[in-house]
Amino acid sequence: MDFEEANPGTAVGRYKFQSEAGHGTFCRVLWAEDGEGRSFAVKAFSKSILDNRDVALFDQHGVTTVPLRTRIEEELRLLRQFQHRHIIQLVEVIDDPARHEYFVVLEGMVGGQLMTWKDELSGYSVVSNPQAVQRHWGEAVRWKADVNSGGCNVVCREVVAAHVMRHLLQAVVYLHAQNVIHKDLKPDNIFLSAPIPAVDPRFVRLLTTGQWPTVAETPMSAEGVGAQDAGVLLGQSSFVIKLGDFNSAAVGTQPDSKIYDAEGTTAFSPPECYDQMDRKGYPGKPRDVWSLGVVLFVMLFGRCPYWATEAIMLQLSIMGEDYALPAGVVSPQAEDLIRKLMNRDASARPSAAEAVEHAWLR
Repeated sequence: MDFEEANPGTAVGRYKFQSEAGHGTFCRVLWAEDGEGRSFAVKAFSKSILDNRDVALFDQHGVTTVPLRTRIEEELRLLRQFQHRHIIQLVEVIDDPARHEYFVVLEGMVGGQLMTWKDELSGYSVVSNPQAVQRHWGEAVRWKADVNSGGCNVVCREVVAAHVMRHLLQAVVYLHAQNVIHKDLKPDNIFLSAPIPAVDPRFVRLLTTGQWPTVAETPMSAEGVGAQDAGVLLGQSSFVIKLGDFNSAAVGTQPDSKIYDAEGTTAFSPPECYDQMDRKGYPGKPRDVWSLGVVLFVMLFGRCPYWATEAIMLQLSIMGEDYALPAGVVSPQAEDLIRKLMNRDASARPSAAEAVEHAWLR
């Protein structure tokens, strides 16, 4: 993708580009700072692509196409509408006729993505800069941490996962109250205000190596941080999770509005996305709930519950197979929430508002 102006060291308006943060399907994402040192994420779109590319739109009548610019403008309309602590905020849009690119400026979440795709074995990993963790969490990473031995404590890892899920569910409750379906909930679209906190010194190993344990660790000793103390630390901290990337979002006209496509990310989509032979659509809100269950699964086990190298085989697996929870790794309460969120019967899944009241999240 050719970008003439959006490169590190260049500037647009009051924003100076620092480094590349990643690529979207049709855009480039860069970190930027203003004159006061505040961080922002800037999406740069090629105007020629916006004006000449069409994308698919599905409804009860079948598939049509709309200009890419129309889809982007709808996403921006939603972002302007949203006012929620756990949803990324739009700062401004820069559409200078003299420039070849269209810039969308979003608040900067310096902790980056919740997790990043690691390899073709469905692996996700936490990637945090140890110096950034130290800067944000101080003494929390100065305890007796040996990144070359041992693993992270499962109880404290659950505390972090529960903190993340509470924030995510609050965001989804807000969206669903407005009949908005995100459709692409996954770790890549979840952003952190700071690096994942080292509430347990053994958690540093996870932060610095991205390695997940395969068996439960023993409970924390008195010299470490227990689950209750970790929960207090998180609750009092500025460690905030925000949901972003609404380019696939669907807006319904009724609380039980249906959707008619499988747009999004296959590994995080429920069985009903791929079982629409009658073309009658399926309820949208339970789809987001399933995706949250997959996100929780990934946070706790470091991999997706379903995986295949070919998309069609992955879809068939999701449609026809039961997923397995690794035995003895997490608490029964965490397992219970995953099973409820990822119930294969969409009508039996809890709503986001019901899920946020689950005992594991209290």
